[in-house]
Amino acid sequence: MSEKFIGLTITWLLSWSIFAIDQLSTTIHHMNSYGEYVLGDRSQESQPALAAKLNNQVKTPSTSETVPEQYDENICSDKKFWSEVKAEIAPDRRNIILTFPSTPKETGIKSVEIVAKPTTLSYRSSKNAFHMHSIFQERLNISKKEHEIQVSLFNGLDTKYTYLVTDWKLDLIASSKKSDDCYESTFLKINKLNYENIENLPVFYERNTLSPFFEKNYDVRDIGEDEYLNQFFQKLQLKELHKTLPKPHEAALALLNKDVKYDFENFKKEDKYVDEYISQKHRLHGEVILGLFGNVKQTDLNALNNVLHVLNIVVPQLQISYSDNPNDVNLPIHFASCTKRFSELVNDCKGKYAGLFYHSHNRFDEAKFGWIWVDSQYGRSTREHILIHELGHALGLGHNLCRYSVMSYADYADSMPYFTEIDLMQLRLLYDQKLRDRMYSYQVIEELELDKEVYSEYESNKKPMCSPQQSGWKGLVELQQGFKTVEELLKEGN
Repeated sequence: MSEKFIGLTITWLLSWSIFAIDQLSTTIHHMNSYGEYVLGDRSQESQPALAAKLNNQVKTPSTSETVPEQYDENICSDKKFWSEVKAEIAPDRRNIILTFPSTPKETGIKSVEIVAKPTTLSYRSSKNAFHMHSIFQERLNISKKEHEIQVSLFNGLDTKYTYLVTDWKLDLIASSKKSDDCYESTFLKINKLNYENIENLPVFYERNTLSPFFEKNYDVRDIGEDEYLNQFFQKLQLKELHKTLPKPHEAALALLNKDVKYDFENFKKEDKYVDEYISQKHRLHGEVILGLFGNVKQTDLNALNNVLHVLNIVVPQLQISYSDNPNDVNLPIHFASCTKRFSELVNDCKGKYAGLFYHSHNRFDEAKFGWIWVDSQYGRSTREHILIHELGHALGLGHNLCRYSVMSYADYADSMPYFTEIDLMQLRLLYDQKLRDRMYSYQVIEELELDKEVYSEYESNKKPMCSPQQSGWKGLVELQQGFKTVEELLKEGN
């Protein structure tokens, strides 16, 4: 009896273990439902690293010294050397003083970094996402024994919907000629009580960059009431141009019913379409307020200004604007460089992603339309491409395999820093005012009076979805490229 009971018990445990693993896999899939701009095929990562990434578990480096047996006769295992390193906050409380017992270079050390890490558990919440700007890192001169480092920190946003960083730990990370990152230890902890070089994170803003009617809190006195009224009526004229746009196209619906996924197991882009129907696409509703944060340049704001003009025409019912008041922002866009340390702490971006869009899954989230991260280390054209690509995800667009699309995953695609014709065609259909949320394809075809047979030809790829013959979008593309002014576009539309 006992052997039979034990056998039944083992069978029961195994069956429930399989079920639990399956549920965990499903949970992980939903946790990582975001759009990304990826860097292409990269080397595979170890399974433990993959598991940590999918569970969004930030690996907290050990604050203890490295185990000596792992680095035989390595400076990193020299307890005496590291115990004699002195660290303190300078009398002005705005700098850190660090003193080594001898110059690191003489001991065989290849590099030393000081990294200030906010004590943040997860960056997946919009309340904590702003903490990515609170990371500080600096490489030290290994030929010097004494260092005075100005550690400039941001504690996030002081708003009703974000958490401020209250504490940082300052880590010392060293690499020797034998091993990278072979020593890591927390040598100091700082907060607002003992350190003063801490500021609130501002919204990036430059006067006279955005059109006044796209600024939520524009001061009419800057240009005068008459000119502001002229600008306001110009906005209304742009909305009227929506009536002159080409009608919804079957190819746009076919593309909206497809997507191209990212293979998280092998860290590479897929090269084939999967079905993801228009009924599953989300659309932005109500008042959408953007804000740029972090390592932002004026050219980023210029690009956003051009896109806002185009969206005002293609999606006239969408109230989308920009605010310099962080309390207003409900779709924040973060610019931060994907360094090795940033990647380890925030989103595992190194060698994998250059941009990410995170959906907001909480209806009580003040950043209710999600948030965007853009790798700020790139040049202007690539930065703009990533920005528009992630904004496309926020608007509801998926990936495609078109050559001329800012949403493309194809290796042969051009890097477009604007919405192209095929992107605009999709937005025009997705946001058609005749459509309701979660409508199925047959309902969309009926409501927009599309040709069912023509749609089937595009959907089955008998006709190329990426290059339908439809004119009427060139002016909007040229506006984003800077080849055409708003005044010229309005003149052509009249």
